[in-house]
Amino acid sequence: MLSVKEAIEVRRSIRHFRPDEVPDKLIEQMLEGARLAPSGSNIQPWRFLVIRDKEVKKELRRICLEQRFMEEAPVVIIDKTTIDYILPVLPKNSSKDRRSSSSAASTCTQGCGG
Repeated sequence: MLSVKEAIEVRRSIRHFRPDEVPDKLIEQMLEGARLAPSGSNIQPWRFLVIRDKEVKKELRRICLEQRFMEEAPVVIIDKTTIDYILPVLPKNSSKDRRSSSSAASTCTQGCGG
């Protein structure tokens, strides 16, 4: 088994994806793994959006500084915990960040039926 340091050193980012559909069973396994991640006081505030819709991914690309892979991936999973739990308590001078992230949340929620 890799140590934490080794895992960090050998990790890599994937930016090119096959167009194959990702089976629901695999998505469920990934979400279950993410759900089991530790959280402070074990509050487990996870709120995931699974996005397959091409138009929503296109909007995500725009919101995410035109990062092409956001649109090219067959499925995008977003943890919207930050949007739901953290942004409402930001200081007033953080309104620019709040507007940007709220736009992303709105786009994801509208496009994903969430």
